[in-house]
Amino acid sequence: MIPASQRKYLGNVFDGGFELPPEAHVGDFAWNSRDVNGAMVLWTGTRGTVGDSSYSVQFEGRRTPFADLSQLLALPPGEWLLSWRAKANRLDNPRGLIWRISCEDDGKSLADSEPMMGQFDWRPMTLRVNVPATCTGQRLTLMIPARIPSETLINGTLWLDEVRIEPFSQLP
Repeated sequence: MIPASQRKYLGNVFDGGFELPPEAHVGDFAWNSRDVNGAMVLWTGTRGTVGDSSYSVQFEGRRTPFADLSQLLALPPGEWLLSWRAKANRLDNPRGLIWRISCEDDGKSLADSEPMMGQFDWRPMTLRVNVPATCTGQRLTLMIPARIPSETLINGTLWLDEVRIEPFSQLP
């Protein structure tokens, strides 16, 4: 059901390099991203990435309860390693932006990454997650883990690239 031109982007994360244009992402197993008040979302060509583009979200210094980049996953039970490259420019928020992996059935969080905030150049980041047998589908979401509305006040830019998930046992 996936067009031949998109099959090279298959993996545990579909198009983790953000090489396909946003309009080519259709269905739950593709990136779900929407325009959100207080932020501008782009698939953008940026030096320092692998391939031709990366994901970028630019925040406008307003309260923005961001949880607007996600993808459905179908990981079997076991230990997995989420890895990605990130870059931030004056990303100012008390809680930062995180990747959250949760069970699709009940929404229970399986793992949260360390927060991405402040100023840093392209760097690799990772998150180890254990998927239990009771979690038959998962969701990967980029979000602000705000507990109260004032923690959604955010300014600055975050770029992402090379998002992938691999079995932990198969890594060197």
